[in-house]
Amino acid sequence: MSNTYDRLKDEINECFYHIVGIINEIIEHRSESFSQMLDVGEKIQRESDVFVGETDVLVRRISADINSKIENLNMEKMRGELNDATKTFLSITEELELLSYNTICRTMALGDKGATITHISKEIKKYSTTVKALLDEITKDFSAVYEEFKYIADNIINSDMSTSTETLRLDDTDNIVISSDVSVLIENSQFHDIFSQELEIINNAIGHTRYSDPYEAGKIFGIYEKAGAKLEYVKNELQSRLYTIKDVMKDFLYTFNTDLQNIVSKTNILREELISVHNVSKTICMTISDLQKKTANSQKSINNAASKLTLLGKQSKTFKNLVVVTAIEVARINDEDLRSVVASMLSTEQELHKLISQLEDNIDKWQALQKDFSFTFKDAGMHLKSVCDPSLSGERDDMLQSTYELEKQLTEFRKIFTGEKYLRYFDRNTEILISLFGEFNLTVNDEFEVFSSRLTPAILSDEEFTRGRAESELKDILASEDDQSSIEFF
Repeated sequence: MSNTYDRLKDEINECFYHIVGIINEIIEHRSESFSQMLDVGEKIQRESDVFVGETDVLVRRISADINSKIENLNMEKMRGELNDATKTFLSITEELELLSYNTICRTMALGDKGATITHISKEIKKYSTTVKALLDEITKDFSAVYEEFKYIADNIINSDMSTSTETLRLDDTDNIVISSDVSVLIENSQFHDIFSQELEIINNAIGHTRYSDPYEAGKIFGIYEKAGAKLEYVKNELQSRLYTIKDVMKDFLYTFNTDLQNIVSKTNILREELISVHNVSKTICMTISDLQKKTANSQKSINNAASKLTLLGKQSKTFKNLVVVTAIEVARINDEDLRSVVASMLSTEQELHKLISQLEDNIDKWQALQKDFSFTFKDAGMHLKSVCDPSLSGERDDMLQSTYELEKQLTEFRKIFTGEKYLRYFDRNTEILISLFGEFNLTVNDEFEVFSSRLTPAILSDEEFTRGRAESELKDILASEDDQSSIEFF
């Protein structure tokens, strides 16, 4: 029996080794590899929270600052003032042309007496042409300033920087609840000890077949009987335990796959949110940069308008001098019709002066607004440097890349834990193991038959044989699992 037992023991050991190895491999993946990926996921989450939090603080601060500026930019009022100024420009140029025409017509009727007035009328005509062209240019310059400020206002509103109050945040940032419990596998990873001990006890018990009297023969006979029944019981218990372990494995693998799927989903959500936040911050950076350039351009338009307005102011003084000279000459020649021309010239000069003052006020307001916006956008650009600077985007790119790598690892990991590989392997080794226990049982029965065949009728009918058979004992390990030892089986 010794050689057969040693062979069967080695083969049973190998099956136990493979089965326990399957369980330990799952435990190792769950305890180490999975934990490492979980740590990576949590690290990405923390870094993402920091990135999004910092971006949110910057954007909200800039939005609040820009919001206060946009409230000062009344585009309807600016458009109205520009329209009023344009109408006034047209009115003044029409009046100047009419003055020039009326003066020329009247002086032609005066003959030599109106020679000086004729010269003045030519100056008015020349002045009318100059001022009309100048007013046209000023209209264009003021329209350009308006359009640039309107562009700034529209882009601020369209980019939601002036009105958005929603905090940039990452959705689904709650910690993943890991439901797979590796302890249930650990509890079943040493199941083989007790069955190994049972085999060892049975083998040792039936290893002695020599007897010196009917009593000893009866004890050996009784041990063989108990061993056969015990082996069948052990095989059935082992089969039941293996079915239980398989169910535990299936439940664990299912739960573990659910954990993996949850983390894959969380990683996908996290990446999409990061991309979204990154795109929002990128859009804001581009908007701020564009508005900085537009604000700088508006300064050029304001300077052009201011320069033309200064020139118009000088022309206004020239026209005022013409009014004075015309009034003196009209008084000298004492022509009543020309007195109305002088009155019109005086009214036009006053209207022109009022318009220039109004436009100068607008220039001052636009200048202050331009400086305010220029400072705001420059300050915003400085604060957004950590978000906008291309040289600093590597960290964000690494963060996004980490989510792709983690997803790849998790996907590969899920392929491992489909359960089919482990369960098929487990079933195959279970089948072999039960078959080996059955073979062991047959071997014991064969040995029992050989032993029984050597017993004579006299021994079998001896009372001492009967007593020895009744007093035979076989230690029962399975009946007291709490007392099982932890022998080194492998």
